[in-house]
Amino acid sequence: MDCGSQDCVVNVDSNEKQPRAKCRLWFQAFIVLSATFSNLSDGMGTGWTSTAVADMMSTNGTLSITIDSNQAALIGTLPMYAIFCSAPVSIYSANKIGRKWTILWGCTLTCISWICLSLVATDVATIYAAAFLRGFGGSVIFTIIPMYSAEIAHVSIRGLLGSFVPAMMNIGVLLSYVTTIYLPLWVTATVAAVAAFIVWPLFSWAPQSPYYILVSSRDRIKAREALCKLQGDGQHIDTELSNMEVAAAAENLERENAVPILELVTIPANRKVTFIVVTLQFIQQLTGVDAILIFLEFILEEKNSSIIFGVGKLVSCLLSLVLIDRLGRKPLLVFSCVMSCLTLVTLGGYFYVKDALASDVSAVRSWLPLGTLVLFICCYNVGLGIVPFILGGEMYPTRIKALGVTFGEVMYALPMIIATEVFSRTREAYGLYFPIWLFAGFSFLGAIFCLVFVIETKGKTLQDIQRELKQQSA
Repeated sequence: MDCGSQDCVVNVDSNEKQPRAKCRLWFQAFIVLSATFSNLSDGMGTGWTSTAVADMMSTNGTLSITIDSNQAALIGTLPMYAIFCSAPVSIYSANKIGRKWTILWGCTLTCISWICLSLVATDVATIYAAAFLRGFGGSVIFTIIPMYSAEIAHVSIRGLLGSFVPAMMNIGVLLSYVTTIYLPLWVTATVAAVAAFIVWPLFSWAPQSPYYILVSSRDRIKAREALCKLQGDGQHIDTELSNMEVAAAAENLERENAVPILELVTIPANRKVTFIVVTLQFIQQLTGVDAILIFLEFILEEKNSSIIFGVGKLVSCLLSLVLIDRLGRKPLLVFSCVMSCLTLVTLGGYFYVKDALASDVSAVRSWLPLGTLVLFICCYNVGLGIVPFILGGEMYPTRIKALGVTFGEVMYALPMIIATEVFSRTREAYGLYFPIWLFAGFSFLGAIFCLVFVIETKGKTLQDIQRELKQQSA
């Protein structure tokens, strides 16, 4: 079959900058969107957990389960602990059976966890088990989908497709807020299970990454077939494939001289990427975003306010889809950190006046907490909420992409656990203002880090990025 197009290019060749009109960009977008229905399902865990925890801690809750504050914190952090267990499995699977099949079994685990919550969650132990299983499956898909997306996407839409993951997660968060307010909790769990299940019929026929095929098995025929599906028909396909082979051969040659797990730190360019990715993962969580989401019911007194919060979260994420390939990654990160700091300082000030000073805040009570939280999550989402995950998929070379991105997610889980525990304990000991101001301080430090260390990847091919990293690390 005559495959490829003179106007169609792949993201490892400088020819990517040619006109993209005839490229099957729509097909690449559909493939990634199909996979991210599993992220939608995973995102629904945020709203479900927040509502379920508040319900089970209430004396008149709808669930027949009662928990204390320590059990509530454990339910919120168990998915994070699962990340540590899923990390080595994700790495092995992504490199052994490929990105595609790893995504599919990951979404299967997510589906099973929701079925447990929908049908058999009658005690705390079942809630624990389902939370852990959801965290395990969610970690797999959260790690591997950006990796797969970065390898198949045209450079002109790589940032856009990489943003599908957080966008679908935010849709899931909003959907869970709406359903948990107006419908029983088991309905939310059922909807989430269906969202994870439909990934199979939508995504199972998608091709493997041609670049992954060349790096892992060096099978030119299979890589060519995959590239044909992604690019369409034309005579330029063999030139593109040859360029991919050169890049894959260079990676494999470099790999022969290093111990795989040590490549993250022994090769200077990889060491720089690991430093950037891991630090950004810490900054993400030390803004307190997930801790705030888990305990949202305790911050916003009006239950319906969570829907407004969810809408703001989703709208800002969709806005980032437009901005990320126009303004670039670095400017969005700096803006996000600075504005997150300012909004958290304001929110902390409100709770300091309300709780520590015991002053009357009735004049601003109805709008200031919700307004600052919505502004915070909007500013967080346009930069910190999306860019770090995209950078990991863009900056790591293919041969260690699975290892690097998974290691980054493990580092994402560690500060997430710390932030959640700190929020829970200091909220009870000092009041809400203390952890919120603490998170504001970390946001400010994040802005400085992004200005000094983060590199810009907008409009650059994967080869261009590797070349720049090696030059800077020489």
